[in-house]
Amino acid sequence: MDRPVLSSTGIISLGARGNNELSSRSAWVLMAFDKPPGKHLVKEWPIPCFTDDDARQLLGLPPDHPGYADHQVTQSMVATLRRYLDVPIDLDEYDYFVGSQATDL
Repeated sequence: MDRPVLSSTGIISLGARGNNELSSRSAWVLMAFDKPPGKHLVKEWPIPCFTDDDARQLLGLPPDHPGYADHQVTQSMVATLRRYLDVPIDLDEYDYFVGSQATDL
């Protein structure tokens, strides 16, 4: 029986199986939070075609890092993210984070 998989942004999918095996795929999202203090989620966009390897490269993570966390977007990341998303990214207006969400296979 499926049960919800949780991330720092809440329940995201029914990817966990009864044997506690998690889905090996992940979907990456860009999240915008009110500024300050950055606690209210304003908008969330899925990042199409953005792979775990793309995220590791963008975030400077080692190849074996699972990437389970939300990572704050810096100015140096904006151009790369815009190659994947056609949305305005205004770091002066919002705090942005990139995070992964488990998905069903």
